[in-house]
Parts: sequence; C-alpha cells; structure tokens
Amino acid sequence: MKKPSVGAVANVALVAAALFVIWNARSARPPHPAVGLPADWEREMTTGIVVGPEDAPIQIVELMDFRCPFCREWSARLDSLRVEHPGSVRVSFHHWPLGAHPDALAAAVAAECADRQGSFVEFSRTVYAEQTLLGQRPWREFADQAGVPDLDEFDACAAQPSEAFPRIQHGIELAGATGARGTPTVWINNRVMRPRPSLDELRAMARR
Repeated sequence: MKKPSVGAVANVALVAAALFVIWNARSARPPHPAVGLPADWEREMTTGIVVGPEDAPIQIVELMDFRCPFCREWSARLDSLRVEHPGSVRVSFHHWPLGAHPDALAAAVAAECADRQGSFVEFSRTVYAEQTLLGQRPWREFADQAGVPDLDEFDACAAQPSEAFPRIQHGIELAGATGARGTPTVWINNRVMRPRPSLDELRAMARR
C-alpha cells in the first residue's frame, strides 16, 4: 500500500486545525438572548386580531407568519382545543411576516382584509390548508373558499400597501421589542412558551 506523502499529511492536518478553530469560535459565541414578555401584556391582548371570549382561561399572544409550516401545525393544535373546549381560548394574533418567506406580507394584508368582513378565522384556516399554493392563486380565490362575503370589497382592500394596515407594523415592532427569533412565538397567560406547548399541555390549561 502506498503511504500518503508528507504534503498530503500536512494538508489534512491544516484542514483539521482550521475546523477546530471554527468549532471553537462558534462555541464561544454568546447565546441568543432569551425571548422576553410583551411590555404591556393586557394591551397586546387587544392590539392584534382577537378571537375568543374575554374570560377564557387560556390567553394567548401569538406572532404568526402564514408561510411558516410551524404556524400551520400550531394553528391546527389550537383548532383542536377549541373544538374540545369551546370558549377556553382567546388569541390575539399579531402578524410577523418574515422577509425570507415569499408572499407572507401579502398574506398578512389579505388576512387583515378578511378580518374586516369578520372572516379572519375561516381565511386563516384556508390559507394554512393551502399553504403550498401561496403565490400561485389570487387572494380572491382563498377569500372565496373561506366564505368572505364581499369579494369585490376584499379585492379593493387587498390592493392596498401593507402600510395601510397598522397592525402589521405593530406585530413587526412587537417581535423586535421582545427579541422573538421565529414564528410562531407564543405567550400564554403572560408566560413565554418555548417550545410551543403540546395539545395535552393545552388541555391541562383549559381544565384549570
């Protein structure tokens, strides 16, 4: 068997040394700051799109992005809880359309327009169910599927720039103020929830 040359051995040693330096540099980085609580919890329970009774035992502030697959999973979990425990959940939904997600900002605008006609819940369910089709179908089709009553009014609303919807900017600012690092970021009963609680944990909260 041919022995490796001195040069080859030296190259391997250099690569190993470089990897060791990179690994140590990464290990030495300070950890991400912890996600904080909203500065005014009670206010944030009213500044988003609010769904659910005021006296519900589970009070949630959520930062959401319609392109986020984890938001879709979390939404399905909440829907299951609402079916099992009607009236137990109140959610204040705040938009945080991430720049890396195509169509997330436009989806937030469309959801605001659906909310103006009382169809936010149905619209959000439709969008999450058809998440892979975002950007491929007109928003009007999602709205029609969700049962938004006046589609012409919806179209006119959805044509407006995102700056016309203050709640979108407020959600982005809330994410920055609390150090949120991804969607969904969830606070329940004024506590940071990371990772997102399981359905069983939510059920336990609903029974308290």
